[in-house]
Amino acid sequence: MYGWDPTGKKWVPLKVDADGSISIVETVAHLNDIGDVNVPTPGDQYFLYWDATASKWQCRLLLEADIPAIDHGSLGGLADDDHAQYPLLVGRAGGQTLKGGNAANEDLTLESTAHATKGHIIIPGLNKLAVGEVYDQAATHKCFEVNPLGKLLVWNELNMESYPIVSLADPVAAQDADTKAARDAAIATHTAIKSAHQSNVLSLTFIIDGGGSAIATGQKGHLEIPFACTITRVTALADQTGSIVVDIWKDSYANFPPTNADSITSATPPTISAAQKSQDSTLTGWTTAIAAGDILAFNVDSCTTITRVTISLRVEKS
Repeated sequence: MYGWDPTGKKWVPLKVDADGSISIVETVAHLNDIGDVNVPTPGDQYFLYWDATASKWQCRLLLEADIPAIDHGSLGGLADDDHAQYPLLVGRAGGQTLKGGNAANEDLTLESTAHATKGHIIIPGLNKLAVGEVYDQAATHKCFEVNPLGKLLVWNELNMESYPIVSLADPVAAQDADTKAARDAAIATHTAIKSAHQSNVLSLTFIIDGGGSAIATGQKGHLEIPFACTITRVTALADQTGSIVVDIWKDSYANFPPTNADSITSATPPTISAAQKSQDSTLTGWTTAIAAGDILAFNVDSCTTITRVTISLRVEKS
């Protein structure tokens, strides 16, 4: 038999005497010196194996084919949750958190399918969906959040509107039917939609021109308003410094024409006093609501010097 000499770093043949003592017969520099061993200078990832054909121990490079295939399903402990750094799709005791990155401004992206035609990302139990601060792609404006009452809160940089989310027994069907119809109707009427891309705020403008002379008093014309809205501010802009008072009357198409009794400005009509402009967002005493189809009349109560004036009503569609 052979033993390894750790001092000389060699294999040495050993002899067992009759009394059981072991002695070194001689030393060998390499395993290759042993009669039934054929071991040239080994390299990394070499292994020793018995060659039954040559009846010798030999060594060679370990190949992929030398490693028996192991079916992943035959491994033990697969049901153990030993790797908390990976998401557990069947659920993890105590819940789990997915993080898209570990540096500033990195994203987490979920897609329904790798196919170009995308499906739905379904989130059951929307009344328990907690969304913190979700921003647009430019990360400049908050987009939405869902509160515990199942209200989808849609935000923009100026204000917030909300509308309820449908309880989804069949989320896909509800999204394709009820919520889509409600969304389309909301877009058509501008209901609860206020964003940087679509606004409910409009301006109703009426120009009174004196033809080069100071504007005379009396009615100057009418405007039909085809949508319901609320007046939030009035602005008067003149061509030169002067003074003017313009009253605004309102009535339905059926009762046309409006008269002084239909004034909506109370005791604070649009007024420029020794100036070239004025603006009023308080609208004290005004009737600010306008119904779809209402007619507005503009009447000059008094005027000095000014030959042209623009009356602009800032309104918000209902």
